[in-house]
Amino acid sequence: MLAEPDTPWRVRENIEAFTRQIDNIVGFRRFSISVVHDSNPRNITSQREFTIGGFRLTFEPPADNKPVTGLRYFAQALQPIYPAAQLSGYVTASYLDYPGVAVDRANIDAGLSKGFGPRAVLKGGIEGGSFSNRWLYAFPYASAEYAFVQTPRQQLAGGVKLGYVRFPDYSYLNATYGSVALSGLRALSDATLLSARLTLEHADAYEHAYSYNGIAFAPGASYLLSVAPILLSGTVGLGRRDYSGADPFFGIVRVDRKSAVELRVQHKEWRWRNAKAALVFSVEDNRSNIDFYSYRKVNASIAVE
Repeated sequence: MLAEPDTPWRVRENIEAFTRQIDNIVGFRRFSISVVHDSNPRNITSQREFTIGGFRLTFEPPADNKPVTGLRYFAQALQPIYPAAQLSGYVTASYLDYPGVAVDRANIDAGLSKGFGPRAVLKGGIEGGSFSNRWLYAFPYASAEYAFVQTPRQQLAGGVKLGYVRFPDYSYLNATYGSVALSGLRALSDATLLSARLTLEHADAYEHAYSYNGIAFAPGASYLLSVAPILLSGTVGLGRRDYSGADPFFGIVRVDRKSAVELRVQHKEWRWRNAKAALVFSVEDNRSNIDFYSYRKVNASIAVE
């Protein structure tokens, strides 16, 4: 029925919600592809002159740091290993493929999860990433999640994560990392949904200057224009990181403030078989008291999920 083009979108939504619940028990494999545009793929500052050690220097950004358009491939899978014990394996992977390889990115997160009833999950896994086809970091971790409230109209969940992140080419950044998060959803009506997520984080790096404490808050909302029918979603992210020691190049303690806005538009009847299309637009602005670490970027994408 999902593959039938004449199936009403509300019927599709109800069927998909039901099948997602089944997928979480029997396992699933999901794929998506997006056309992505990035105005600042290396997150480089617009400033060009800086003072280091009393000397005024001019910074020349890499020639390949220019707006790019490419494809993002995404895959996610869950496979039960021992269903009676709620033991499963999971993997999430993505690859950003731009012209050439200079700014290509890849990320993977894989591991085992152990459920404890319908509310609690423990995970042990490893996350990794590459940039320009070079391995950037590896992050083995353990995490725990618990759903405090879980009803059709509202959810409240919390989680903790702890691990050690290693950068093969930048050992001074190696760090023990921990975070605590609280997230919630509430449906005000059949057409309106509110969400929020609060995260506290701490990194204890090999070189003290790169240790930090951070906080991030991301409220969001979704609204369904039932006449169209178009789903409008928006999220605002606000964050701050306070570093622990004087930056070794600039001689002052770094403080970053980050803000981001993301807008998403999806027409419920824009689909081919089971694939749905969405338009996504985002702006990210990192403001640091050290101008070298400040940057701004604009992203736009068309995703087929």
